[in-house]
Amino acid sequence: MVKRMQSGARKADKTVVRKARARRSASAMKPEYLAELEQMRLMDDTFMSKCLEDAPECIELILQVILGKKDLKVVKSQTEYPIKSLQGRGVRFDVFARDSEGREYDIEIQRADKGAEPKRARYNSALMDANALKSGEDFGKLRDTYVIFITEDDVMGGGREVYSYSRREDETGEALGDGTHIIYVNGATRSETEIGRLIHDLLCRDAAEMYFDVLRK
Repeated sequence: MVKRMQSGARKADKTVVRKARARRSASAMKPEYLAELEQMRLMDDTFMSKCLEDAPECIELILQVILGKKDLKVVKSQTEYPIKSLQGRGVRFDVFARDSEGREYDIEIQRADKGAEPKRARYNSALMDANALKSGEDFGKLRDTYVIFITEDDVMGGGREVYSYSRREDETGEALGDGTHIIYVNGATRSETEIGRLIHDLLCRDAAEMYFDVLRK
């Protein structure tokens, strides 16, 4: 009994010390660093990766809004998700997610136009497939994949909120149905739609002004 009490006391002491150190660290932070932090938004990819690190509910909301699927449920997510290539260039996804239906997602936050090229989207999509099957597995087991770029400017230049691409037959427009999708979300949009509100929140510096409770928290 005494040992358990002593163990509990030691744990409590460690908690107190840890909290005190955190307070000292915050108070010791230089004003210029605090000022810089206050200017960060979820559209800043490093900040977003940290904010979404253990927040699958936020990733779920982002996908629900972009894809228009209110019933989409994220069952796995990871920020700064690395995929290696044995023979070529590896990549690191800003956010990787998988939903309850087995579909997989790469979400890229891109402030600069450079880096959001369609061929980069193609490469990311290819690497998702390259690691999807074990030796001898049937191609039918490939998951549907989505590469989603959220860009601060209208990279595609058409004035639309969302650009969605999939492989189609050139003459008839009939969908190939291979399960690959590439989506660009225009961060320059300022509409009153759900997409517009999402973009507003991603660009917002003041949590109190955000529309979505999940992102505000």
